[in-house]
Order: sequence, then structure tokens, then C-alpha cells
Amino acid sequence: DATRDRVCHLVAMSRADDRVSNVTAGVLLTAAGLHVAWGAGSSFPFRSTAELTENVVGSPHPPSRSACFSVAVLLGGIAAAVAVRPHLTVHRRLLQLTSAVLGLRAIAGFAGRTDVLVPGSTSALFRRRDRQIFAPLCALLSAGVWSSSRRSSPKTVSRDAEAGSSCRQRWVGGMRA
Repeated sequence: DATRDRVCHLVAMSRADDRVSNVTAGVLLTAAGLHVAWGAGSSFPFRSTAELTENVVGSPHPPSRSACFSVAVLLGGIAAAVAVRPHLTVHRRLLQLTSAVLGLRAIAGFAGRTDVLVPGSTSALFRRRDRQIFAPLCALLSAGVWSSSRRSSPKTVSRDAEAGSSCRQRWVGGMRA
């Protein structure tokens, strides 16, 4: 019975990990979509390109279309990597590296030194937005990507789910019913 309880717990935790990964992938896809819109010339959610660059870039010079589209592709690729359970070591390491980069970006943002990573991001308004919004977002994304890197392979989850198929009555959202 203790083994079944352990399996049931693992299945419930696996589902929670999947939810974290799905939310993380969704946020990354949303950010990718914003970068596509910006690359296409939109200033959403701001009224003008000047307002966008002041708040999001931190300099008076907007990034190039190709830079926006490149970031969008990178974010979309990371979202796909997060959404899929890692079963290869290289996939797991890519997620861990991505988590570290997002963590470094968060640290730089909280310290008000994003300009060290992205030269020119120096406006006072950007630094305030960075500390309030972007750094916390990067920290949460870093944690979400790291959590995704720690998920079990699809085969392990499938095997555990089969072994614990009677868990639904006994475990609800990772808590003993």
C-alpha cells in the first residue's frame, strides 16, 4: 500500500509539473507573439514606438525588425522545449541553461544593471519597469523552465500512471483525499 501511495503521489506531482510547464510555455509564447507584433511595427500595448522603446528597451532606439523576430523565434523554441517532457539529456541541459540565462537576466534586472547584458538599456523608466515587471517575470520563467527540466520522461510517467490508475479516488491535486 505504501508503494501505491508513492506512485499515486508521483502521478499527482507529475500532473502539477505539467501544469507549471504549460503555464511557462504559454507565457513564453505570449512574449514571442509580442515580439512578432513589435517586429511587424506594432507598439502594442503602448500608444507609440517611442513609448514602447522607453518602457521595454530602455533606449530611444527601437530594435530592428530582425532582432524582434529573432527573439520571437528563440522564445517560441524555448516554449516548445518547455512544453515537451525531456527524455534526452541534451534537452534537459538546454532547459537548465535557459533557466540559468533567465535567472541571470532577473538578477541583472533586480540590480538595475540590465545594461550590462543589453547595452543601452539605461533609461530611468525602463529600470523601474525592469525591477517591477521584467526581472520578476524572468525569475518566475527561470523557475518554470527549471521545473520543466526536472520532469520525468514520457515513458516513466506512462508506466507510473498505469501502476497508479486507482489513484484518482485517493489523490486529488497531489493531496491525500
